[in-house]
Amino acid sequence: DAEREKKRLQAEVAKAEYVAYGFRLRGAQVAIQAGRKEEAQSILQACDPKLRHWEYDYLLRQLSPRLAWKGHDGAEVHAVAFSLDGKWIAAGGEDDALKVWDAQTGQEVRAFDKSKESVRSIAFSSDNQLLAAGGDNGTVQVWELATGTARRTIPQPGGSVTKVAFQPGSHRLAVLGRLGPMKVWDID
Repeated sequence: DAEREKKRLQAEVAKAEYVAYGFRLRGAQVAIQAGRKEEAQSILQACDPKLRHWEYDYLLRQLSPRLAWKGHDGAEVHAVAFSLDGKWIAAGGEDDALKVWDAQTGQEVRAFDKSKESVRSIAFSSDNQLLAAGGDNGTVQVWELATGTARRTIPQPGGSVTKVAFQPGSHRLAVLGRLGPMKVWDID
């Protein structure tokens, strides 16, 4: 009889803890919606780790900074790439533009003109010195990332360029066209 009462009390305590957890989550949600992120963080940290599940993780993600990379003005984006060190992110698409942003701040740091062609593939060299992009007009353009200076234009017979990739540790660039064979170019 005493054992049964002990189990009943343990179940009641567990239920009360779970209800309190639900109220804490609701409090954190209200704080997030009101822009009081520090308060929400404090409430979430007070939650019992044994009770935390997807709903806790969801609210925690709401506190994480989110970046929006703007600059393609509604155009369809076909290619995106991170630099090997994660410092830069580049994107290009239907608007004929290739843009580079600081991956931590979301600030645009450079824009390249792709000469009226849709960008289909982008690659950073592993040393972050070069950026290559290929597209619908069958050429690959390579720029020096630091200055924005065009380094080289490579024709790719066989239609649209579908993939560009730098060999790690070098400035050798593999280029694949829609209709032609893959070619490897030494950019230096």
